[in-house]
Amino acid sequence: MNRSKSYVRLVLMPSLVLVMLLIPFSARVQTLSDMVSDGKPLALRVGVSGEVGQVLVKQGEQVSKGQLLLKLDDTVFKAQLEAAAAYLEQSEAKSKLHKGDYEREQELYAEGSSSTVRLQQQENQWLASKAEYAQAKAQHLQAQQSLRLSTISAPVAGEIVAIAYEGQRVLMERGDAVLVKLQVR
Repeated sequence: MNRSKSYVRLVLMPSLVLVMLLIPFSARVQTLSDMVSDGKPLALRVGVSGEVGQVLVKQGEQVSKGQLLLKLDDTVFKAQLEAAAAYLEQSEAKSKLHKGDYEREQELYAEGSSSTVRLQQQENQWLASKAEYAQAKAQHLQAQQSLRLSTISAPVAGEIVAIAYEGQRVLMERGDAVLVKLQVR
């Protein structure tokens, strides 16, 4: 295992850095000003599938940078976040419990009151619960991100030239996620 970590550190990471340095920065990043300089309206999207819950502006309306334009119905996203938070709390408690059990088993083993098999079982339980906790953290972050991605705010000031309607279904898989077109002033 140490050999594979060494390979990643010594061979792969420097190679990745070299590739990043060889690609011109301008080829990797497209700025907002690049996107609006052609005079075409900006196509704004949500980052998740759902149903449009609130349209907060009208076609033809002037909007300012940062203004909230549209929100998907966030009922499902909030429920997912709540469930993920509960799972995170539960798995954290479980991991702490198993860590304590493992540490007690180490003490018993050191005193000669426990077997190697029992010590290994406790360690495996702790490592499994630690992995479950890491998974719960990832799910919680993903649920937070989904909730954030369910809204559209104006990245720049401009005029709304097209907007979705309340109740409109948005499926990311179909690529129909353009919900607002904003003409930059």
